Amino acid sequence: MKNKTISDLNGKDAVVHLAAETINKPIGGILPMPWSAWKRKEILNSRVNGTRLLAEHLASLNNPPKVLVCASAIGYYGDNGNEIMDENGKNGNDYFSHVVKEWEAAAQPAIDAGIRVVFLRLAPVMSPLGGALQVLSLPAKLGSSPPVGGGKQWWSWVGIDDAIGSIYHSIITESLSGPVNVASPNCVQQKDWASTLAKVIWGSLGKLTTLIPIPGFILRGVLGEFGDVLALSSIRVDSSKLIKSGYKFRFEDLEETFRHLLGRRKTEDLQ
Repeated sequence: MKNKTISDLNGKDAVVHLAAETINKPIGGILPMPWSAWKRKEILNSRVNGTRLLAEHLASLNNPPKVLVCASAIGYYGDNGNEIMDENGKNGNDYFSHVVKEWEAAAQPAIDAGIRVVFLRLAPVMSPLGGALQVLSLPAKLGSSPPVGGGKQWWSWVGIDDAIGSIYHSIITESLSGPVNVASPNCVQQKDWASTLAKVIWGSLGKLTTLIPIPGFILRGVLGEFGDVLALSSIRVDSSKLIKSGYKFRFEDLEETFRHLLGRRKTEDLQ
């Protein structure tokens, strides 16, 4: 919306709100770092204040957009072990769970104005340009893709193609509103995520990169609570609401997703 004002949204069909301070701004674009007090404040304020301001202004328009699609996160649920969480699942009790709850609540003015609001509770988005895949593919390429904190914690995930697809689907599907989990139906444990990445990068030699595990206390000691958000929390979500609304995932298999995103085709596909 460069050189635009909120009034320019009057009469538009839809608004997609994704803007917020990133939870992971790695050193040199590669190495993750712990959250400072300033970072924690920016993570919260950028989400809550930005969403509230937008929702209030949209509500004030004479002809507001029909739908507001807001980014959210499965971090809403916090660490729940093996429990599978749907959109009615309880809110977690950690810092980031609180952030996500306040983030969604900030859109209430738009809901009160009769605007259809969709909160896309996104799983970590797999992209070579950012997020968990960018951070963890570097050590994997250097020969280290180990289980972390035991490796049994569940990692929900979604490919960047389906993250974008869910946005478009939310715009055109009038029956969809409220929180919507956006994660591949095939959640995996962290150890399997790591071994799959190693296989895609190294082939049969990938097993060698997974031999030396990293204890959870080491990661937590280096990254603090961000270590929990990045790797140690177990969040297993159910995306049935999205699927039943008519969305079909393009990528459900983790290995296929990695190969697509990293440009690593199977040997037999090249013959």
